Amino acid sequence: MKKELRKRMLKIRDGIKDKEQKSNKIAEMLTNCDFYKKAQSIMVYMSFGSEVKTAGLIQKMLSDGKKLCAPVCVDKHTLEAREFHSIDECVAGTYGISEPVGKRVTDIDLVIVPGVAFGKNMHRLGYGAGYYDRFLAQINAVSCGVFFSEQESLITPDEYDRELDYIVTDEKIYEKGDLK
Repeated sequence: MKKELRKRMLKIRDGIKDKEQKSNKIAEMLTNCDFYKKAQSIMVYMSFGSEVKTAGLIQKMLSDGKKLCAPVCVDKHTLEAREFHSIDECVAGTYGISEPVGKRVTDIDLVIVPGVAFGKNMHRLGYGAGYYDRFLAQINAVSCGVFFSEQESLITPDEYDRELDYIVTDEKIYEKGDLK
């Protein structure tokens, strides 16, 4: 069931118009949130394909003086956060996604999470490898998924799927505990 939903939602995401504009709106909404303002150390993914674009968000975070790190796939089941000070410091890594080569970071206040789809139940549908679910289970950080509003779907979680604390779309901010 997840495989079919993933395929359908990727097709929807691929077809979204104005991704850059919507990504900028998401970045603006996110950086105005209290949980963002309180965070000193943030893990943010390096966008690829039709994901919410993070280059502008990363520039804003750097100008706000945040300590940034990004995920690095260290094996087929494990993510590790590594520090970076500029996107230019990153190199093509696993799956062709940019990864930083800086030192490992374990003190993370906020994790920005990508995904294929999200549900109002604060769950996300990822790419199917479980990297972020395992990573989030090991750290004590606020988690925030960023999605285009068109990516909303009914998500039925498995027992190992982690709830997000926040979801930010180009239209709305969802918070864990909201009954919406």
